[in-house]
Amino acid sequence: MDDKETLVIKNNREVEEILLSGEGLRICMCIYDKFKTVETIVNETYIPKLKIKLVLSRFASVKILETIENTNPSGIVEKLYKVIPIRIDVVSDSNKLDILNTINMFNEEMRRMFNNGGNASFIRLISIKAREKDAVKFISELEKLIEKYGELENTQSDETYSLITILGQG
Repeated sequence: MDDKETLVIKNNREVEEILLSGEGLRICMCIYDKFKTVETIVNETYIPKLKIKLVLSRFASVKILETIENTNPSGIVEKLYKVIPIRIDVVSDSNKLDILNTINMFNEEMRRMFNNGGNASFIRLISIKAREKDAVKFISELEKLIEKYGELENTQSDETYSLITILGQG
């Protein structure tokens, strides 16, 4: 899969829950740009090993995980994992992608950013009254901006920036 390809996950509740959970996002961010062993993921995310293995299994089931084997200096063969850099869209007929999970994901991402000494460059919460046609137009413009943001990706960079966007009728 190349960088521009989009993987659509439709009506797969198990994978939706993993991708939208705070732990799933942390694991995804941990192995997004570098191959890492399960032990390294445990050390960097503080997520239990069994949970990491479950998440990696779910990632593999929807083909967003690349796996290689490497022999360490002790002669032990280890598996290393990396998320394939693609866009993932989750679509659900239930139309409930668990707002609570989304909020947890946001909280976890913010906690990770601040715990690692990072700074949020931009935080803003805006709630407005608007006509549906204006909101639809804005969403279209926002999608173009998000696509432009995605074009900035440089998988060789050592830095990772997160963009979390939630827009909906309240």
